[in-house]
Amino acid sequence: RDAMGGGSVPKSAGSSIRRYNEAMLQRDIDGLMQSWKKDIDESERIFVFAPGSVNSASIFSPSLLSRTDPRCRPIPFNVRRPTLKEVARVHASLFSFVPWRQEAEQRDASPARAAQLAIPAQQGGAE
Repeated sequence: RDAMGGGSVPKSAGSSIRRYNEAMLQRDIDGLMQSWKKDIDESERIFVFAPGSVNSASIFSPSLLSRTDPRCRPIPFNVRRPTLKEVARVHASLFSFVPWRQEAEQRDASPARAAQLAIPAQQGGAE
């Protein structure tokens, strides 16, 4: 990711620290994913939002979760910053039922509802 000189020695102390921190983060993610292995294996659907190659590579590993796994699906709407509040919003949206039809279309499509809204015939002639 950075300009390493002609050899394998990093050019700066900052790049060495960054590489070390990236390796530690990857190890933490691998450990967390391994601890979730049973739950992942039992899941019917896995919704993933990991933009960028580094984030995506952190989640997908051949031993645990493959990019070609048919259970893996992208989250079908915009996702904001990864906060606990956003996780709760995404979870609520993914596991909520939202009808596709407008209320008027539903009313017209439902014979029972149309019968409820029918105007009763006037009794005893015109007034």
